[in-house]
Amino acid sequence: MGLVTQAIAYFSELCDQAERVLGPDHADTLASRNSLAYAYQSAGDLDRAILLYEPATTSPTLTRRRETSPRRSRSMKRHSPRRSESSAQTTQPPS
Repeated sequence: MGLVTQAIAYFSELCDQAERVLGPDHADTLASRNSLAYAYQSAGDLDRAILLYEPATTSPTLTRRRETSPRRSRSMKRHSPRRSESSAQTTQPPS
């Protein structure tokens, strides 16, 4: 049994348990479904992978997270705030 086949078996069981215990739209259920889809994709079974990816993209949980999360670009996170024009100007030493 190859690693991808083992991953498919593991994530299939995980998805079943997560859906039963947490519900179909819980974030952890969606994450396990995504992992199973990726395992199928790695095995070359794209039809099954797509069927698993699609419900995750329309989940009410995911939609709510998109609506409530702040939208910040990466550049805003990496760079410090710009200095104001007055602080950017150099002062001349007294003569």
